[in-house]
Amino acid sequence: MSHIVEKIDIKDRKILYELNINARRSNASIGRKVGLGKDLVNRRINKLIDREIIRHFYTMVDATRLGYLSCRLFLKFQYGNPEKEQEIVDFFISHPNTWWIPSIEGQMDLAVILWAQNTYEFYDIITGVLKKFKPFIKEYIPGIYTRFHQYRRAYLLNIKKDYSKSILTCFREKTSFDEIDVGILKLLAKQARMPTIEIAHRLNLTPSTITNRINSLMDRKIIQGFRAALNLKKLGYRWYKVLFDLEDISTRYEILQYARWHPNIVYAYEVIGGHDIELELEVESHEKLKEIITDLRNRFSDGIRYSEHFLFYKEHKITYMPMTI
Repeated sequence: MSHIVEKIDIKDRKILYELNINARRSNASIGRKVGLGKDLVNRRINKLIDREIIRHFYTMVDATRLGYLSCRLFLKFQYGNPEKEQEIVDFFISHPNTWWIPSIEGQMDLAVILWAQNTYEFYDIITGVLKKFKPFIKEYIPGIYTRFHQYRRAYLLNIKKDYSKSILTCFREKTSFDEIDVGILKLLAKQARMPTIEIAHRLNLTPSTITNRINSLMDRKIIQGFRAALNLKKLGYRWYKVLFDLEDISTRYEILQYARWHPNIVYAYEVIGGHDIELELEVESHEKLKEIITDLRNRFSDGIRYSEHFLFYKEHKITYMPMTI
């Protein structure tokens, strides 16, 4: 898969790393971290956007706090109909419950992550898809994520081991919220760096009210953070998912500890349905992926039954907020 890799210097890498920690942080605050003035930080961020290294900024909303389940579908197409396959992708992109949709190279063709208020709604969504597209779907694997671990992209700074705390979502009980909270979340979901003044103007509220509300949403763990969506191909990285079936389920905890410190592992999922644990890695090459998988299998040889992997090659949608609420 050919693509042009953009060259970026250490200052840009530091900026990307800081945006991955908190994309809503001010340019002045980022500048203090990377050793640049706020105006220069602003110019560099805009240039990273112009070069399409930064695709957009999004807010990590834990919709389990709003009363939703995080559900997953893996889909395998059949009959090789590109027009119909694109129609299926477009169907999911426009669906208000979906929040992450990547195309896959491997044993499956598409992953769809969506919010559902309960298993009945998840069933209804699957049924609706099958009624519309069943002749073109060879296989589908449903699942429900019980815990979703998100790690820093430590590889951006060549950090060998990252022991910072992960962001953990999809396991909490519903909390209280109101229409103002929902309005703020819907705006921030797609534009995490939207200025407070603009949010206030759109919702006909004062900036201080918006600031207090955002802080409250973070305190209640509804907002888990703000990040930059990166074009990994332009940075020279590939994005893989590795799925493990375990001989000993207690090995899952040890693998999660491994994932926490490994600089190239960016997400880990505990799931009901399918495999026992799923890891996502951003690596420079397929050889690097195999090196990490081999290391995992050597470390946990008694606990891992088998593994499989595939490549994410195109991200169609990322919006953590359910728009049906």
